[in-house]
Amino acid sequence: MKGFSILLFTAVALVSCKKNKTPEYPDCFAQVNATHTSQISFGAGQVVYLSDTSAMVFYMDDENLNIGTACSNLSTNDLNANSYIQYVEWQLHPDSIPPELASDVVYPNTSSSRWWPVTSGNVRCSVSKEADKRENSEWYLVSFELTNGVFNRSQDGLPNVNITNLVVKDADQI
Repeated sequence: MKGFSILLFTAVALVSCKKNKTPEYPDCFAQVNATHTSQISFGAGQVVYLSDTSAMVFYMDDENLNIGTACSNLSTNDLNANSYIQYVEWQLHPDSIPPELASDVVYPNTSSSRWWPVTSGNVRCSVSKEADKRENSEWYLVSFELTNGVFNRSQDGLPNVNITNLVVKDADQI
């Protein structure tokens, strides 16, 4: 009986011990509501339309930025050459179509667009399956949040675009 009590005590102690670690996918976004949805997925990128004439393009190289199932917090200054967040704007004309933002194909009558990179802000990101555990071309989910994003358009004589908070949850990714 004494041996059983010691075994039971040890089992309860081990079960009740919790590791203090960063919440993993999707827990780190559990308390956050999505503000937008991703309409187009390409490579490691997502297109999030803000209006009929503007969108944001997120391209996050999760492998080289060490984005995994645990939430990663990055400054936009941490983005590498293979990662970017850009604001895109275009003007629709009666005989034109919106630009294709996830392809290098140019269709006739496509509206011309202008792109501005993010100049400051913070990104929180998590993926459902880490890059080193995915098969080539395996689908996974990505959630990301941009806070205090600034897109400096002053060089074009336009006001900056400020994104206070933009959240996309569970976007399909390949």
